[in-house]
Amino acid sequence: AAEAVAAQLVAEGIEARAVTDLEGEARTSDIISCATNATQPLIHGRWLKRDAHLDLVGAFTMQMREADADALERAREILQQHGNYDWLTASGSFAIVNNGIEFAVTYMVMLFALIRMGGGRYVSADYWLGKLLFTKKH
Repeated sequence: AAEAVAAQLVAEGIEARAVTDLEGEARTSDIISCATNATQPLIHGRWLKRDAHLDLVGAFTMQMREADADALERAREILQQHGNYDWLTASGSFAIVNNGIEFAVTYMVMLFALIRMGGGRYVSADYWLGKLLFTKKH
């Protein structure tokens, strides 16, 4: 299955390949996207590069788990360093959301669309709506 997905992406002009050395590839990857039914962590936080993007969209039940606690703790650290952590957690603590496969599929499609199309401001709906609605008229 992984080979077929990689071949399809390559046919669309996206650099992709199926691999067998998960740890080795994770250590050198900029973007890691998981959409699995794994019940044991596949990705470990100690494998991730400092600026790696980890996308976990497959674990949609409490019994599923794609990454270990170390990987999830890194998300908290990033929010504390680069986000407005106090504002983000003002109503409660940081949580890992398991809200269904619909969210996972939507997010995955959005990620691939951004990678494939590289949408900039001139092709984004929010740019044109903002220009239309918030441009001052003389």
